Amino acid sequence: MSICVFDNCPSPSIDSQGRCSGCGSLLKDERVRERYIIQQVLSRTKFGISYLVIDINRDGANRILKELQAISEDDPDFQSTRRSTVERLFEREARVLMGLQHAGIPRLYATFEENGSAYLVEEYIPGDTLLGWLAKAERSIVTEAEAREILKELAVILKYLHSRIPPVVHRDIKPQNLMRATDDDRLLLVDFAAVSQISQNSNNTVVGTAGYTPIEQLYGRAVPQSDLYAAGATILRLLTGLHPSKLYIPIEKKFAWEHHTNVTPGFTCVINGLLTENLLERTSSAEQLLAELEILRPLS
Repeated sequence: MSICVFDNCPSPSIDSQGRCSGCGSLLKDERVRERYIIQQVLSRTKFGISYLVIDINRDGANRILKELQAISEDDPDFQSTRRSTVERLFEREARVLMGLQHAGIPRLYATFEENGSAYLVEEYIPGDTLLGWLAKAERSIVTEAEAREILKELAVILKYLHSRIPPVVHRDIKPQNLMRATDDDRLLLVDFAAVSQISQNSNNTVVGTAGYTPIEQLYGRAVPQSDLYAAGATILRLLTGLHPSKLYIPIEKKFAWEHHTNVTPGFTCVINGLLTENLLERTSSAEQLLAELEILRPLS
């Protein structure tokens, strides 16, 4: 018998629509489009659920099926503006991902609609988020050598994204959206739900995560350098074990983090260059970041 595939479901049961009435998810072994067999819930938000599925048309290959759930106006929590925003972001994610092909970004294979819900079918790459990777190693922080490598790999991905025409800005870089692949240990940038393409007429929705989001993004004006700021904040979290918001001093408009870790002066300058609030003073591009990392003194 089909059962709920969400581990934290408050009250698993089957409703009249063939979904779990407790959390709204599809049920285990349910088939979507007669092709994708639901295995488990990987993550969920207010308006969407990501499932691990089996693609029977590809010899049982694992895929991620991302669903934007339909919400009725009878729902007491329904807000038409918010719904419209989420739909727009979902459509933008699909459009942007379709044009990307990079080893550090899971591929988008298909988009479709069924029974009032929109779906994305994405590549499934086994791995752990950087926080999960640390937890498995029973530690809470990375070494400077590891931080340098993570930042270098991320800069390569950002160089690719920011060189697209128009530039693609992720807008939600943080440790939870960076993974280490199990098979080859490469860094992956995932969850493009907040992605934006920058143009002269951009009027972006305000999205991001507190502590990782620069001031210009809070005003809906994300630029490629906004991702660099988030990359710097991510490295702070990994080096210190503290959320960036706990390291930020609002009155001085800067991060005070150096006494929480021990890194070389050169790498300290690289990180602080990423975290400068003034765009004119912040690291200008992923190319510049790569160049700065390249000339750092090797660690003994």
